[in-house]
Amino acid sequence: MRIDDNYCYLMFNLKNDSPIAFKIDYFRFQAVDKVSNDESKIDKEDEDIKPIIFNDIESVQPKSSVRLLYAIPLYGIGQKGGYKVIIKEKKGNRKPILIIKSKIISNAKQI
Repeated sequence: MRIDDNYCYLMFNLKNDSPIAFKIDYFRFQAVDKVSNDESKIDKEDEDIKPIIFNDIESVQPKSSVRLLYAIPLYGIGQKGGYKVIIKEKKGNRKPILIIKSKIISNAKQI
């Protein structure tokens, strides 16, 4: 992760250990006041964030991984908050959630 005055740049690997392809329905980015792994606990005030740089991938093949790069606008986040990245599988039940706590964001290197 890196930040500048306006954006947070995220790079991560999405790994599929399953023998079934992970077809992606959507990526959802949110700035949250209190981080939680439970999507049902998303506060209605939590704001969806539209990335300005993103990977346009449709799936992750079985037993493989892909490297993803996203740039999202920086938001003022409290000490208990952070970013939440939700990846929903198309026609499936898998929904990995990545939590990025405010401490990690505030310690990110400036570019």
